[in-house]
Amino acid sequence: MGTVHDLLVAKGKQATRGLVDGRRGARVVEAAAAWSADEDTGTGYMFSGWCQTALPHKRPTDNSSIWKLETDSMMLLVEPGVRVAPGGTPMHVGVPFGAIARLILIYLQSEALRTSSRDVELGGSLRAFLGRLGISVGGDDSAQGTLFVETARLSETFFNQLKQHAVPLDESAIRHTRNSSMALNVYCWLAYRLHSLSAPKEISWAALAGQFGAGIQLRKHFKPAFTESLVLAQAV
Repeated sequence: MGTVHDLLVAKGKQATRGLVDGRRGARVVEAAAAWSADEDTGTGYMFSGWCQTALPHKRPTDNSSIWKLETDSMMLLVEPGVRVAPGGTPMHVGVPFGAIARLILIYLQSEALRTSSRDVELGGSLRAFLGRLGISVGGDDSAQGTLFVETARLSETFFNQLKQHAVPLDESAIRHTRNSSMALNVYCWLAYRLHSLSAPKEISWAALAGQFGAGIQLRKHFKPAFTESLVLAQAV
């Protein structure tokens, strides 16, 4: 069977749906068709190190634990956030997780490079970015006051590394995988690895599970989940 894009050109979307196997076959066809027809082009950026690591896919059960992910080439440690609860008691709110957290990471790095500034706005520019990706952003209750800081500041060391090792991302590809945290991870990984490889390289399932399968206990559950996410990433 040819690629999903070849099938779409040769047979059309309806016929291709019946030819793409897997639980997400219809979703893959829809993503490929939407990406091919998408004229709203744009470029985002991700630090190469983030393309080789990942945040949790789901909310960790322990809000106070540091998130650790270790691959063959690096280690990621994320401290849980803290806020003041009603009554003044500090409480952990956990680490960022899921697809939205990944989209915000892409925004922070893309906007820092666009503006050449370590200080990144978290207001209108972020809402506009998420809007371009098809994410509906509701307003805050004015009675609650400001719930979040208005800017985020990247560390000087990270900002310098980002400027030297930024991986370009197709904003259209991000838009059409925006609801799948693993597909977003796989797409960013491919965007980095396919440009850095000089020859074919074998990658073990154990290495893939270590990078992409955090929270998936059994290898037999990881393989189909990764394969589906890989096909979805390739569709865009």
